[in-house]
Amino acid sequence: MMYRFLHLLACVFCLAWISPVVCGSNSAVYALPSSYADSLPGKSFLLPLPAYNVQDGWMAGLVAGYSPDKSGGGFRCLVAPLLSLQKPNLNGIAECSYTVILDSAQSRYLVYSTGIKRFHYNARPQWEYRLGYMRIDPGIALKWHHPNDDQLTSVLQAKLLYILEDVPLFSPQGQFLDLGKTAFTMLRLQYNRQRSRDMSDAAIRVRAEFLHSSYENKVRLSFLTSHAYKYLAMKALRFRWYGAWIPYGASTYAGFFQPYNRASISLMSQGFTDAAYDGLFMARAAQGTMQRSQVNLNQEGAFRTPLGSAYQYGISNLLASSIHVSADIPFLPSWLPLEVYTDYGIWYRYEKSGWRPNAMFNAGVSLRYSDWLAIHFPFVFSEELGELYKDAHPSVFSRLSFTVDLQHWIEKWKESGRLPWQY
Repeated sequence: MMYRFLHLLACVFCLAWISPVVCGSNSAVYALPSSYADSLPGKSFLLPLPAYNVQDGWMAGLVAGYSPDKSGGGFRCLVAPLLSLQKPNLNGIAECSYTVILDSAQSRYLVYSTGIKRFHYNARPQWEYRLGYMRIDPGIALKWHHPNDDQLTSVLQAKLLYILEDVPLFSPQGQFLDLGKTAFTMLRLQYNRQRSRDMSDAAIRVRAEFLHSSYENKVRLSFLTSHAYKYLAMKALRFRWYGAWIPYGASTYAGFFQPYNRASISLMSQGFTDAAYDGLFMARAAQGTMQRSQVNLNQEGAFRTPLGSAYQYGISNLLASSIHVSADIPFLPSWLPLEVYTDYGIWYRYEKSGWRPNAMFNAGVSLRYSDWLAIHFPFVFSEELGELYKDAHPSVFSRLSFTVDLQHWIEKWKESGRLPWQY
């Protein structure tokens, strides 16, 4: 499986260094006229953006962004059109917002936002079709700094997600006929609270989601808290706790592998579990490929486990929770950011006798450059997870997972207006 490991490294670092949007190569900025490069931190930028996923192949495009000055108000926009080179079609992302200053003395803002995202999420070569999706997400948010603690920020947000998907249509004999459309909406209410200090960071997120489609209605409640305690130079101890509950519309399918649907809770944040298309993944339904090993550290359970959609393990349609602890290894140079990590989760699986709790854990070492760029090496895991590894990932290298989370960078850019190399 050495080839698989080398392929993984090549894809991650190709995305990271070819495109300055992924990890921020300063040379890409210096290649621009100096007058334009000087304008990047405060106003606008225009950069080349190569991108890749299994369904669309390699894509070439541009990413353009504009952010206001330090006053905090005004218009902010990021647009990234992408043209597929192998299968000609136009994909991409656009995020725009307008901030109104309600009270500059108290740092209170009202933010109107909207976004659109379009890519393909699945394909069937035998019938020569690909399934695409489009997400539109208008929203409004109230932001404020707490008067007694200027390092404490709160955000109260409401967002409506409208998602349109292609679906295949078949004859009664099983012959493919054409592509149809299906749609669902999700109302998302969310409260964020964040404190940043010199030696520690803390954040809490509480979320309520109301899902509606032609065949299901569900309610999902979740919370996420994370803490980072800094020590030495550029080193930190990180703690993360996630939990979710489906109080209405829980599925009661009995089986070892619980079926994943729109509101399911997953301890492994991968492409096939991202039902609302919050993230950007190289593969969402592909099996037997390296790209299925992409995991997200900023959504849901965040287990560093590359099982993929064929093994819908760690999924609950009722209740689940997970704890993640990681620590940077001290006295290593900045170009070798190794950390040790432990993931532990409990989820409820429906069996013939009713809901039953199950537990799993995963531990290892990560080469972690940031929250959106990392490679994970699991060494210790629970018994059931180990049995699945023997079937799907028999060698050490095949168990590797990786993180390339461009959506997380976009969210950071919307908050600060800074590119990755400007941190």
